[in-house]
Amino acid sequence: MLKELLATHDRDPLLITIDGAPDADGNFKIYEIQQSRYSAANGHIALHGSSLWSSVILPFLKRKYGDVYWLAWDELDPVKDGIEVEYAKRYQRIKPIVLDARRQCSGAVLTFRPMSMAQRRLFRTNNPNLAVVDEPPFLEKCYELNKTVLPALMPQPLRALMPETAFFVRDRLENIRPQLVARFGDSQPLIVKGSGTNGHNVYFMGPDELRSTRRGPNASAFHQVGLACLLDKSYRTDTNRRIEISLFGNSAQIPNTRNMVIVAQPMVRGMTIEHKGRVFQPTMRISAALWWDVDNNPHIEFLSCYWKLPPRSVDKGYDENSIISARKKTLRRANNVFCAVHPDLQSSVQRQLERPLIEGFCGLLDLHPFDAIMGLLRNDDIAHKMMGIYMAARYENFIDEQKPDGGKTAELHNTVIRACVQNQALMQYCTNIQSHEADIPMFYKMNVIERLRAMAQPSCDQRLVI
Repeated sequence: MLKELLATHDRDPLLITIDGAPDADGNFKIYEIQQSRYSAANGHIALHGSSLWSSVILPFLKRKYGDVYWLAWDELDPVKDGIEVEYAKRYQRIKPIVLDARRQCSGAVLTFRPMSMAQRRLFRTNNPNLAVVDEPPFLEKCYELNKTVLPALMPQPLRALMPETAFFVRDRLENIRPQLVARFGDSQPLIVKGSGTNGHNVYFMGPDELRSTRRGPNASAFHQVGLACLLDKSYRTDTNRRIEISLFGNSAQIPNTRNMVIVAQPMVRGMTIEHKGRVFQPTMRISAALWWDVDNNPHIEFLSCYWKLPPRSVDKGYDENSIISARKKTLRRANNVFCAVHPDLQSSVQRQLERPLIEGFCGLLDLHPFDAIMGLLRNDDIAHKMMGIYMAARYENFIDEQKPDGGKTAELHNTVIRACVQNQALMQYCTNIQSHEADIPMFYKMNVIERLRAMAQPSCDQRLVI
């Protein structure tokens, strides 16, 4: 039992959800990775008649760590809003522990939402023997942009299992299409997606759409409205307003500074299965836990695995309705169909994923925020620089937390300014971040925006020593 030795255990467990599928040769391809805390795992309920959390995850945590708690922000009012009410249903059989409580207990604690750096520091001081599940600070912020930043930073063992990925600055459809064709050609279907809109943003582009020079009448209404909304923030009409809101959840989210980079990948021709006489290309959803023993050796334990079927078979070809990842929440279809995965196939997939998951996530956890952000900023590609600016603006406090000498922060600021001076689009993006985001430590602390604006004035001396 690990609970007696948690004081020597310096890595907290991670709960990971993976969407992917074996290709035609049986090689597993990862489409997307996210935190399990945001996955309802409805397929597990449909196939097993019980919640993944209550029947699998909580027993796993109790087996490894002993007692399990959930983190309450306030002793008198522990559940404050709708999100927390939903999570409270999962945790109703375990004990709450208040954020600022000093408890001499050991075990694992689950959280409704990420803690701030100050909250995390306080909780760690008060409860040194509690493992906080799914809470590595900088990795949490990468998960926030799990379709863009996370793949860009993914270490090679995991990146090798993902389809070829290209990053583009969000633009008008007629401007982005030639870039997609230049990178991937026009003969294979693509999946185009972005972060920051709660999953309502995954689109299918077939060869016909890639070869088209305009929004033609042959394109489906889904494609015309969906992809245009993702790529062209000016594309809004009263007729399509209802569809647009259903695609993105809340039209006020468009545009926002988090989803100014989009990702394109070739569609994976995955394994097909037969269901009720029809052939489907399903997505496999896998839940797993990454944990460390008392000697800090990493281990992976697979918790759940099932197929998610798209609403349409591939008997008559591939489109957005025959690929689960392309519709996801976008079409808001009810009555999802789930199927069990054959045990032999589960074993094969687990063997393929075990080492890459361990090595990949250990690499992400070992990656210092400064090195991660600077790697994005120094990339020649403008989309990577844009992701670097966003991460620098939002999460600079992680650099201060770990290297408080000030030198790293100054180098980061000067790299952002250099990138913005050299590219007008980046300078505009930098300004937009300050206008739209509330808590930006970099811009308020070091006056980066003021320095950029001063340099933009032709009457001023624009020289900058960096």
